Amino acid sequence: MTSTDEGPLYLAAVEGLFSRRLLGFAMSEHHDAALTVASLQMAVATRGGDVGG
Repeated sequence: MTSTDEGPLYLAAVEGLFSRRLLGFAMSEHHDAALTVASLQMAVATRGGDVGG
């Protein structure tokens, strides 16, 4: 993508229910399952978990 391209940018965020902290987020040009999975993987890693498998 060049600097002259314009279009929507989607954000998926995961917030902790009790801590109300932002645990993970991801941004993409496409609103799809990969965007959601990326934000969930970041949230799990933030909490010290492992996403493998």
